[in-house]
Amino acid sequence: ACSLRNDPLNVSVCGLLYVDMSSNRISDEGAAAFAQYLFHDNWLQALNLQNNELGEEGIVALLEGIASHDALFVIDVRNNPMASEESLLKLETECARRSLPRRSSNPGLWEVLERWEWPHMRAPSR
Repeated sequence: ACSLRNDPLNVSVCGLLYVDMSSNRISDEGAAAFAQYLFHDNWLQALNLQNNELGEEGIVALLEGIASHDALFVIDVRNNPMASEESLLKLETECARRSLPRRSSNPGLWEVLERWEWPHMRAPSR
């Protein structure tokens, strides 16, 4: 792997931190692919999948994928009408168990959540 200037990169110590795939018509199959990625990733902190076509199978796959992913704080799955409110709430609850880092320690994550207009933004308790 190389940088834009063709310098070698050590990708074993790099990773994507935030991925916005909102409004891309992602289905259960796409959600399952993201879930598989999560099994092999240690970097991703926020994944935006709002306004897609996720259904029950996709939400279940994502729940399985985040079970072993400690770095992921947010999966935004708002406005996926093919999934039940119950399954969306399960995923939201699982993510809510993870404390967001303080704004001062991870300003990039907070900027992304503001851009996504994530409704659950709250500073971690002290």
